[in-house]
Amino acid sequence: MIDAILTFEFAGLDGIPVTITGRRLQAWALPADWGSNIEEELSWLTQIQQAVDGSEDSEALREAPRRQWEFDVVADRRERRIIENAVYDWAARIWAMPVMPDRSELAADLPAASEAIALDHAHLDYVAGGLAMLWGDLQRYELVEIATTEPGVLGLARPTLQPWPAGTRVYPCRAARLAEAPTWRRRSDQVITSRVRFEASEPCDWPAVAPPAMYLGYPVLEWRADESDDPTASSLRAVEILDGDVGLVSIDDITGRAWAQQSHDFTLAGRSERSAHRSYLYWLAGRYQRLWVPTFADDVQQLELLTSGVSTLFVAAAGITAHLRQQPGRRHLRIERNDGTVHYREVLSSSELDADRELLLIDSPLGADLAPEQVRVISWMALSRQASDRVGITHITDSEGAARSRLSFVTVGAHEP
Repeated sequence: MIDAILTFEFAGLDGIPVTITGRRLQAWALPADWGSNIEEELSWLTQIQQAVDGSEDSEALREAPRRQWEFDVVADRRERRIIENAVYDWAARIWAMPVMPDRSELAADLPAASEAIALDHAHLDYVAGGLAMLWGDLQRYELVEIATTEPGVLGLARPTLQPWPAGTRVYPCRAARLAEAPTWRRRSDQVITSRVRFEASEPCDWPAVAPPAMYLGYPVLEWRADESDDPTASSLRAVEILDGDVGLVSIDDITGRAWAQQSHDFTLAGRSERSAHRSYLYWLAGRYQRLWVPTFADDVQQLELLTSGVSTLFVAAAGITAHLRQQPGRRHLRIERNDGTVHYREVLSSSELDADRELLLIDSPLGADLAPEQVRVISWMALSRQASDRVGITHITDSEGAARSRLSFVTVGAHEP
């Protein structure tokens, strides 16, 4: 923002001050078309070195993720001419891009020369030193610089220049550039559509918060996944294949470990859930952090009453003794009761009793009786990290509505306690 006073001085006369205000950024003032979703991507960068035994050394190379937004736009008549001309002039430079999902509205009229905006901005992307936009239409908007973010109030670095009525849209803004010049689809001589993609050109920090549940020194993923789309699971191997094109193929399972990978969708409703999920993503930092990830599947079926002081769990035979043998990724249990209580236990040993039953020895009693009919689900859980440094958030509506996020995790079993 430009806010300066230029003083003209003449011999024998008092100086004549001239106030100069303006902005160095062009604002992107065309709203997204919510007929389709707004796609947001956060991308970290993690350097991972893997040893022969499967252990990993990881280093986070970015303090904050790179951030992108992709959305559809529609412009008609005068709007079309304005946005085409603005892009023609400014396409390669930095824009003040409103964060469309974080839209709010003024609850009351805002007079000109106001030094603060009354706004419930909790869980939204406003930052001190950043920008906000008061938006009326494609030509009638105002960029303001945020000085402070007190609860319910945005303090401004300079007073507003014009009055704004109640109901005016308010957006937080980020400095961003177009990833590529938009391709306009001319629906007629007056209407255009396009899908545009912006990349933030400033750090986009957010409070990083680890999941609250803990087990053996690591957080536990306890966000309930949305299974309207089927979760996926696979067991990968670090396999080297030597093929000389003649004779037999040689296959070497280098680590001798399974690298279980699973994906879950999460539906986020409202500003609070969206904000909490984003804080978890910032804590995960792409592939950097580790946490316990349950399968959330019905992996172990309890058959008999487990009394409060006993550590032996009778379960339905499922090849636990023959195939799993307390391997990393398959030796820690998440036991969930019907009342929501959750227990985490390690399986120390297992044995086959007969064709229908196996016996699991867990590391400590539960401290309360557990009957089979009290169990909601018993799942394996594995120490894991994200499988990718890139995470997408699909904004179905603005921040007061729904969003979706899909996360994939891969085990780091060599590090399990």
